Amino acid sequence: MKLQRKTPLFSAIAGEPQFAGREWFRTHVDAADPDTAHIYFQDEIGFFGTTPSAVVAQLNAIKAPRITMHINSPGGSVFDGFAIYNALRAHPAEKTAVVEGLSASIATVIMLGANKVRFAKNAQMMIHNPACVVFGDSSYLRNQAAVLDDLRDSIVEIYREKTGKTRGAHQGDGRRDVVDREGSQGLWLRGRGVGRRRHPEEHVRHVGVQERPGPRGGAGRPAALPVPHPA
Repeated sequence: MKLQRKTPLFSAIAGEPQFAGREWFRTHVDAADPDTAHIYFQDEIGFFGTTPSAVVAQLNAIKAPRITMHINSPGGSVFDGFAIYNALRAHPAEKTAVVEGLSASIATVIMLGANKVRFAKNAQMMIHNPACVVFGDSSYLRNQAAVLDDLRDSIVEIYREKTGKTRGAHQGDGRRDVVDREGSQGLWLRGRGVGRRRHPEEHVRHVGVQERPGPRGGAGRPAALPVPHPA
């Protein structure tokens, strides 16, 4: 009889988690523009790299009135993403998210912690269902499936709050949304397509990608990532 995993790894990521300690978040304030802080989400969110508590601490230390969020991430830990999203929403600065490559899975939730969202013309966004790595008996697995449904609904609610759409606006079902309909394969949108679909940000501006140094340890994965299972 196998031991049950008591702390399931709930993830929303395009591809398989790498489980490597890596730096995927950093902050920077240019001396020439001290009123704007730059924060970088590049690579997988959470897991065994930078902790969400460290991210929240760095966010809370920012005193600049404006924050630019540079995003190129395949997603990662759902709960870490929620914690960062809530910290961003609570921060008093005017926040602009700039998707410079990929905003996928839970990274799209972090993206919506900004007041405004901008996409490079060739940037990509992908949304899909959360998944978990877990084993146990049938009762335990059914319980974890219910948790996944709750997490999906929480993610959908964040999208709805940003777009202003009411529950069931897509299918008239109160629960189902684009995340449900296309969650298995993932819904991919390019920068231009996001604006046309009005999801998740109505006022999307296309901007050129400015060259900025990436964080140590790499600049994230390319957009054409496999989605082997609902994640």
